[in-house]
Amino acid sequence: MSRTPKIVVGSYVVDKTREVVAQVMGHEGPHFQLRPPKGGCEWEAVPEDVRPATLREVLRAKVQAANEASRGWRL
Repeated sequence: MSRTPKIVVGSYVVDKTREVVAQVMGHEGPHFQLRPPKGGCEWEAVPEDVRPATLREVLRAKVQAANEASRGWRL
């Protein structure tokens, strides 16, 4: 018996239509509100277009966001 992880606010998912990792910020009716790990504008996705992100995908997205944020930082 396989268990599908429940998608809840705060969890990370992959938007299959955009092929990006995003954090679930909320849900309104059947739609999820998603935002990239680096911040930015939210967008909506239907449940059929979303799957839970793997740990590897989440870590990769967070490292990429941290690297992009640090590019402007100079001592």
